[in-house]
Amino acid sequence: MPLDAFEGPVALAINDQMRQVRPPGTSSSVKAAVSMEVAQLAIECIKPTAECYAAVGRSLNADRLMWAELEPSGDDKVVITIVMFDVEAGKSSRRAGTFADAQAARSGVADLVQRAAVPESKPQ
Repeated sequence: MPLDAFEGPVALAINDQMRQVRPPGTSSSVKAAVSMEVAQLAIECIKPTAECYAAVGRSLNADRLMWAELEPSGDDKVVITIVMFDVEAGKSSRRAGTFADAQAARSGVADLVQRAAVPESKPQ
């Protein structure tokens, strides 16, 4: 699920990497047309809970969802969290990275997305 493009170049870099990743065990993947926030609004379930995420997954007929959360901080640091959610199990794994600035985030997001796509991988 893409980040909204208005969030800037880091969001675009994340979207590009998420478009390319192929989680193990998947036969195909589809880029959603909207962000997680918009999908939640569409089904009127806006809480950040497993139940709401599962409802989004069912509405998209998806087995798994992957999305990013981008959190700029006041000191130029950028925090990116990639979430992989198993719709049937109702469980998520998260990989977060903190980057010194937007340029470092754009450079490091490929590795973060790749690690997030492998749920059994250990956070680094």
